[in-house]
Amino acid sequence: MDQQWCPDVVRRLATDFMGTFLPKMKVHAPALPALVEALRETGSTNIVDLCTGMGGPLLAYKRQLEAEVGAPLTITLTDLFPNHRVRD
Repeated sequence: MDQQWCPDVVRRLATDFMGTFLPKMKVHAPALPALVEALRETGSTNIVDLCTGMGGPLLAYKRQLEAEVGAPLTITLTDLFPNHRVRD
């Protein structure tokens, strides 16, 4: 989707789908324990989300992660061609 020949509407539809439905389907939930463990072991409260599209799954799980880590988290979203309609 990051290729120049890919129409913007296709990219937006794909990132909208991934940002809306994948968190509701909880497909990323199995990765959360490993992320919580990494945050605890490193003492970090900062996460950099690479290739995030329109916000990625981390925003959907932010409150849960903060509760499990016991600290507020700072999440930095990055993308080569960001979809600026990021949800919170």
